[in-house]
Amino acid sequence: MSLSRSRIIRIILIALGLVVLGTAGSLFYFSRGLQEGAALEIGEIYPAKQEDGRYTGSYDFRRWSNELEVVVENGEIIEIRLLDDMMVVDGELADKIFSRVIARQSLEIDLVGGATVSSKAYLKALENAF
Repeated sequence: MSLSRSRIIRIILIALGLVVLGTAGSLFYFSRGLQEGAALEIGEIYPAKQEDGRYTGSYDFRRWSNELEVVVENGEIIEIRLLDDMMVVDGELADKIFSRVIARQSLEIDLVGGATVSSKAYLKALENAF
């Protein structure tokens, strides 16, 4: 039972079409929301005015949703812990952002290159914790 040449070509074209559709769908999914996320405005926080305690903040925007906990002691942020994150790949990005915020006690930090929207999503959750 051998396949005819035209049938093989048809199968190859269908397979290529499915690959193209899958690629286009992935590009659409991963690029959707990038402009809005990059334009997200981040406010300022004032840990020195905050009472000691644990505060929870979250941000929910498409695939950049996250929830975190901020620990304030003696008017300083001493710890930031990620509670839920839809974008966790390796955790390094959140660690970089959180260590910069703790060092400066501010949301006015350098964002991580190549991860602007994800960085801003973490900062927005921190802002919302206060």
